[in-house]
Amino acid sequence: MCLLLYPIILFLLNLASLKEINLSNSEHLSTVPDLSLAKILERVNFEYCTNLVEVPSSIQSLEKLGDLNMRYCTSLETFPSVINLRSLKTLNFSDCSNLMKCPETAKNIVYLNLKGTAIEELPKSTGHLSDLITLDLKDCKRISNLLESICLLKSLVTINLSGCPDITRIPNISGKVRFLYLSETAIEEIPSSIGSLSRLSCLDLTNCKRLKNLPCDVSRLASFEKVILSGCTRITRFPEVSSNIKKLLLDGTKIEEIPSSIEYCLELEELGLQNCTIFHILPSSFVS
Repeated sequence: MCLLLYPIILFLLNLASLKEINLSNSEHLSTVPDLSLAKILERVNFEYCTNLVEVPSSIQSLEKLGDLNMRYCTSLETFPSVINLRSLKTLNFSDCSNLMKCPETAKNIVYLNLKGTAIEELPKSTGHLSDLITLDLKDCKRISNLLESICLLKSLVTINLSGCPDITRIPNISGKVRFLYLSETAIEEIPSSIGSLSRLSCLDLTNCKRLKNLPCDVSRLASFEKVILSGCTRITRFPEVSSNIKKLLLDGTKIEEIPSSIEYCLELEELGLQNCTIFHILPSSFVS
């Protein structure tokens, strides 16, 4: 962004009719002016403002704000600890690699992206986000385990914990979850309660080196279409899955055989067994 335009932007922020601010890719922007006069502001985009260090507390006064995009604000360190805005639906801090705390938000939020941030934990208020559909914590290297209150999030559809190396377990989660991404975590087992996730469609456990085997309960999941266990080097048993499965990747596991029940998986489109070094039994019915 040309620095000569900055005074003009400050002037625009005083206009009562302003509904959207898009300052994406403004690499020289380091501070944000007082936003409190933009009373009907609905969308703010600071994506790729790589020198932006701080967002002022005046953002808490934007009662109409529905979408806040801070993606790739890699220098961002300070953000108001509370943004209790009832209109806020989408909050994106993806790849804000210096952000260490997630703000407390109103329960109306639908999409929360904290991918690649430096947060160590979610705020306790997370359990009250009853409208939250997507929670993305991919590559949050410092976060350990999730709050037990995550089970209270009844609207959750997508949970992404991939690349969180200190995640060792997952708490009980809502039965509405359809997409569960846990690749490259340190989990050792999947709780049997997964059998209650009747809408679960995709389970990604790529490179979960400590994971042993899936619970038998997953065979009850009629919506199960995609299971990825590639690189799970301690998996020894072919997982019992629904006959509706379409994609089953077991590359690099230690399974020895495929059970004859595979013939009932009539919708199976892809079966990965690459680098299964001790695999030796393929049922005749599978290739007939």
